[in-house]
Amino acid sequence: MAKFLLNSRLVIKHSKIFLHRCLSSPSKGEKSLKIVDKVEILQKYVKKLKFEKEEEKEEERKGPFKNYFEDDERKKTSIMYFEEYFDKNTKLKDRENFMSALEAFKITNPSKQLYLDFIYGALLKMKEYNAHTHLEAYRKLMEIFPIGPIRCVTKWQRDNMHYPRHQNCAIQILEQMERNGVILDEDFVRLTIKIFGDWTHVVRKAKRQLYWLPKFKNSNPYPIPSIEETEKMKDIEFAVAALKRMSLSADNDTRVVTHFTSDLEDINKEEFDDTWIVTAQSQKQIKLLKRHKKTTPIFVEGPFITWIRFKMVEYFVMKTDPDPEIIEKIKHNENFDNGKENFENLYNIFSDPFKQSDNKNKKFDLSVHQLADGTIFAMCCTGTSTKTSLYCWTKILEKQIEELKDFVIVYKIKPKSSFLVDLNKFKNEEKKHEN
Repeated sequence: MAKFLLNSRLVIKHSKIFLHRCLSSPSKGEKSLKIVDKVEILQKYVKKLKFEKEEEKEEERKGPFKNYFEDDERKKTSIMYFEEYFDKNTKLKDRENFMSALEAFKITNPSKQLYLDFIYGALLKMKEYNAHTHLEAYRKLMEIFPIGPIRCVTKWQRDNMHYPRHQNCAIQILEQMERNGVILDEDFVRLTIKIFGDWTHVVRKAKRQLYWLPKFKNSNPYPIPSIEETEKMKDIEFAVAALKRMSLSADNDTRVVTHFTSDLEDINKEEFDDTWIVTAQSQKQIKLLKRHKKTTPIFVEGPFITWIRFKMVEYFVMKTDPDPEIIEKIKHNENFDNGKENFENLYNIFSDPFKQSDNKNKKFDLSVHQLADGTIFAMCCTGTSTKTSLYCWTKILEKQIEELKDFVIVYKIKPKSSFLVDLNKFKNEEKKHEN
């Protein structure tokens, strides 16, 4: 601000001298033209000074929260620096090699020069090495910060973000943890307090995450397995978790049972796959299946897709075609829940309490499994997702429900959807069709 005032004073002083000289000149036309030109130049110069000052203020305001890789030269040097530890020294890109690269940096660089560049580079490489969901990897990254030199002691240092670049780097570590669903523990918060001091910007963010993220995790009544658990889980365990989440949310009496095709005695084991089958069925669904008309067929449809974390699970459904009677009952119940029609259906309170009301004034009792798309009798997941494994599934259900032998079962199996398409093959096929 002082520089700006000094510059403006000098400009005004020179302008006064110039105006005085112009006024002493004999020709009035030339005098007026010179004054106008000088005033325009002064206005442009003052505007330029103001614009430069506003840019300086904006950079100061960004200050510690400015992106560390905004400078292209710094970005190039940092990438060259951390690639020496990751890409050259490690062949297999796994979590163990990522941790060994962090240890190599600590050993080879005891003075910890350019450690911020290394941390930013390691954050970019975490996903390639499958370490972005591991708490110990983030703990090792935080341990690279020196303990003592960047610690905030006074209240002034805490409030004004002492060592802003270092705190901003640590905040980005915490943000990446939050994005990838990694919940920190109390030891992690103690480590940040050792490095930066208590109640700094980094420690405040870490404490907020420690308070809120476990609450959000435990608020789900049907919890998903944690990231560390999913890494150790097998396909059959993923199938059990998926069916439990889908079925227990609708009916708590649902039983999820695992079977193996090798236990079946009625089938030729050479013709059928040796795999596992996970079924989900409740007592209500068994009763609905026993009451089902034998003239109408039952369909086994699928595969449908659901997700458990990053794992895709395919499942099949045993159901019927939409029943028009059930559809009418569902519409009646929806209209009954409407306020106006519900008020119209109410008969007089002072009438005979033992008088039987019409069906229009009643709400039909429908099961959760009776839907407009059809009645669902059971769900399953198999290891191979083939027609032979589904045939084995129906044989397992026939042992539990003898009435299922009298029904006609139709298998509607969709072809597996391909998520990747080779564009070159697609273009070549189009050219062949054109020719």
